[in-house]
Formats: sequence, structure tokens, C-alpha cells
Amino acid sequence: MHMERPFIIASLALLLAAAMALCGCGSKSGADLALDRADAVIEERPDSAMAIIDAIDTLQLTSGERRARYALLKSMALDKNYIDLTTMDVLQPAIDYYIDKGKGADTEQGRTYYYMGRIHQNAGKFDEAMKAFVYGSDKSHPELDKRLKARLLIGISTLEYECHDLQKAIAHLKKCIELYSECGDREMEWDCLTRMLTCATQLGKAALSDSLINRLRAMHKEPGYSQEDLSPWNVYYSLHFGDTVEINKAIGEALTSQLVTEDMLLDLALASLKIGKVEEASEFLKIMKDNFYYKNSPKFWSVTTSLMIAKNAYKEALEAYVTYNALQDSIDAIKRQQELASSESIYQLEINHLKDSKEKEKELLCIIIVTLVLLMGCLALAFWLVGTSMKKKLAEKSLSILQVAHSKLVIEHERDELEKQVLSVQIRDLEEESRILRDTLETPKTLDPAVEKSIKERVESINRFLGEYLTGTFDSGQTFKEWAKRITADNKEFMTNTRLAFNASHPNFIGYLEEHGLTEKEINYVCLYAIGLRGKEVGHYLHMRSHYNISSEVRKKLGFDSHNTNLAVYIPKLLRGEIVLSDSGTVPT
Repeated sequence: MHMERPFIIASLALLLAAAMALCGCGSKSGADLALDRADAVIEERPDSAMAIIDAIDTLQLTSGERRARYALLKSMALDKNYIDLTTMDVLQPAIDYYIDKGKGADTEQGRTYYYMGRIHQNAGKFDEAMKAFVYGSDKSHPELDKRLKARLLIGISTLEYECHDLQKAIAHLKKCIELYSECGDREMEWDCLTRMLTCATQLGKAALSDSLINRLRAMHKEPGYSQEDLSPWNVYYSLHFGDTVEINKAIGEALTSQLVTEDMLLDLALASLKIGKVEEASEFLKIMKDNFYYKNSPKFWSVTTSLMIAKNAYKEALEAYVTYNALQDSIDAIKRQQELASSESIYQLEINHLKDSKEKEKELLCIIIVTLVLLMGCLALAFWLVGTSMKKKLAEKSLSILQVAHSKLVIEHERDELEKQVLSVQIRDLEEESRILRDTLETPKTLDPAVEKSIKERVESINRFLGEYLTGTFDSGQTFKEWAKRITADNKEFMTNTRLAFNASHPNFIGYLEEHGLTEKEINYVCLYAIGLRGKEVGHYLHMRSHYNISSEVRKKLGFDSHNTNLAVYIPKLLRGEIVLSDSGTVPT
């Protein structure tokens, strides 16, 4: 009996502890448990979190803490479900509790600051949004998690990008990438890398852009990232820093992409123009002809301007450029009205608000007085306008007519100036070509008579044209533009005649080139070296800043190292039979 008493006491103690535990578990209301469930899934499944929150009976939110948590989680769920709030009505209980009263955990305060910033951003109040993001980001409490810190920094960088402060945006995005990498969030790390690549390319930072695109390409090869579409970024990068081969490859990959966006089509058009594929660029823009949003964006009209210039449609190019300027000026005016305050100025504003409250009261009184005065002035002005409304309408109509007439004159003048500039460039090109060919004739060397005749005919043709240009005498029915187009196009005929002359005088030389797989265009190219032109002169003659691609292809087909052979030296020796080749011996003349 004495031994049973301790057992009974122990049993009662265990039952009491279990009862207390049960009471503790039951202390949470149904609303608290629902908020816990919503908080647990809100990052991964925001739609489920929204459904849980909507099902909560708000009558159970009997305390300020519960109302604040409900308000914060609902604001988060709406934002993550792409429902943009523009007022603080939903979030206000959280602001009152976590910010104004300073209650709750630091993470909850940081979250509240972030969604305050998002709401201000949606409403176009960029200064207020920046303040909220900076206050949240500058909190150095250990409870503030890395993802939230990164999210606040992304908010700051987004506003900096909108205001073209790209250097600061890059610095903040770099911190975001480090934070997401530390917490293993590869999806957001990818997103920040693409944002940073956009800023780096716009600033022309080639080394940084190379590093970022290589990192994205490496991530794309990782398991689970093959579904990420890398082609837009390959096109964007190659457009700014790639050569012809890289641009062609990027365009090909983009055309097989699962999703081609409107912005990507504009980049594809620019990339095609960069490598001289005018018709492909035109096709990309045609796809967007009915897209209202992009037809009203400066980028669309900038690309259109470049395309029209490439097509020699200078009137259309000028009209597109005028539209581009008008749209860009409107955007710039809006951005100037939305200047961002730095973090230092934010804190200074708050300090000044506390110190100068009395002065602000005086300013408010002055504003009221000025407002009353202005109101009286407006009333007087309204009465005056009623009496003169017809006169004003007539004046406005006359002014509108004059403005339209003036705009037409300006457009005509600018078009004439543009055509004059283009024609001046064509004249300089012809003068330079004539000089190069004359130097070739005057340089002591043995040229085949047929080749020399072809060169002389080309020089005489150019000189005859330049003489007619200087004297202003053209054939009847032909314009200067038509003459310039014809005389410039004759260089292809000259190159063909030179090749045919060499084929007649040095058939083994031409046969050797054909045996090695050189195309007719490549043999024409080689013949320019054969008559004695140097590399720079060949490039100028072909109207190409760089002719390395065709030069590299010729070297590859002839089977020698492009770094150790000078075509300007090699080809004349090959023509004269001075070079002994390993596969066929000396090439005879």
C-alpha cells in the first residue's frame, strides 16, 4: 500500500502535465492556425496561401497582433499572385503595429517595409518606395533573413535602373546574387544575374558582361536549368559585344526557342542589321506591326530608324527618328519628375521634419493663404476666359496650322541635309578608290595587259563621274543618286573582269585556287591582292571595316596558319610561281 502511493502521485503528475500541454496546444485560435499554414506555404504556393487567408473569419482577429499578421500575409499573397495594390488600406494594420508601435519580430518589420515599398512603387511614388526599401534594408538585426534582405535590395536596384543609375543598381544586384547563392536559391540567383547583365551591357562593360554570360551559360548546363531560356540573353550579349559568327549563332538559337517575346524580336532585328541582314530585320519588325505597346516604345522606333537607313529610305528614317525623339523626351520628362532620394537624404529629411515642425506649421499657413489668393485669381481668370474663349480658339487653330507647316519644312530640310551627307560619303569613297587604283598602276610591277586595262577603265570611269559631279553635268534623265549607285556598284564588275583576265593570263594560278575549293567571290577577293593591293586597301575597296572572316576562310582553304602568313605578300608570290607547295610543287605561271 505504501509502495502504491508514490506511483499514484507520479501518475497524477503526468496526467496534470499532459492536461497542461493540451491546454497550451489549444490556446491558439483557428485564425492563428490558418495564418501559420498560410505563412508556411506563401513563398512556394502563394495561390494556396491566398485561399487559406480568404477563408479566415476576420471576427476572430481580436488582437492588434493578429490583425497585423493577417494584413501583412494578405498583402504578401496579393503581391505574389500579381495583384498590385496602390493604397495602404490592406497593409495599414501591419504598419500601425510593426512600424509605428515598433512591435513584432525584426523579420516582420522588414517584410512590412518591403511591401510598403512595393505598394508605393505600384502607385508611382518612387521616392516613398525608395525610403521604405532603404529603411528595411538598413536594418542590421540578426533575425532579418537573407532572402528578405536580397528582396529589399532588388527593390532598390529596380528603382535605380528606372532612373538610369546603373552603376548603383549593379552594386546592389551583386549583393543580391551573393545572398541568394548563400541560401541556395538558384532561381532568384539566375534572375539577378540577368538583371545585372542588362545593366552591364547598357554601360558597355565588356569584361563584366563576359563574366555574367559565362556564369549564366554554366548554370544553364546544370540539372534542372535546361528549361530556362538562355537564347534572349545570348542575343542581347552578342548584339553588344559579339562578332558576326556569334551573332549568327545567337539568332539561330533564338529562332528555335520555345518563347520569342516582343522585346526579343527587337533585339533580333538589331542583331540582323548589325551583320547586314536587312531583310531578316524587316521580317522581325513586321511581326510586331500590330503590337500597340511596342509601337509606342522608343526602342521600336530606334530599330525602325536603323532599318530605314539600311534600306536607304531616308524619309521614312527621318519620320521614325522624329517619333523616337518625341517618345524618348516624354519618358525623360517623367523620369526627371521621379528623382530618387538617397539613403542619406532620407534620414536627413526625417531629422529635419522633427527639428523644423514649427517652421512647417508656418509654411502650411503660408500655403493656405497663397492657395486662397490663387483661388481668387483663378476665379477672376475664369470670368475673363469666358469672355475671350472664341478668340482663344481661333488663335489656337491658327497656331496649330503654323506649327504643322513649320514641322513639314523642318522635316524637308533635315531630309535634304541627310541626303547631302550620304552623297558626300559616296564621293569620298570614289576618290579614295581612284587613288588606290592609280597607286597600283604607278607602282613598279609587272601586270598583265588585260588586268592593267581593267584597272585603267575603272579609274577612267570614276574620274569621268567625278568630273561630271564637279561640273554638275549629268546625262539627261539621270539623277546624281542614280549615278552614284551605278558607279559604286561597278566595283563588282571590275573584280569579275580582273578575275577573268587572270584566268586568261595565269590559268594555273586560278585553277590552283579553284582546286582548293575557293568560291568565285573568294577568288575575286584574292585577285585584289594579286594586283598589288594591301590589306587595308582591300578592306576599303570592299566597303568593309573588317574583312577578317573572308580572309580567314581563304587561309583555311589554302591550308596555312592565319597568324603567320600575310596575304598581300603570299598571293603575289603564288601568282609569280615563287612559292613551292608541299602538295603540288611550284605553281607555274
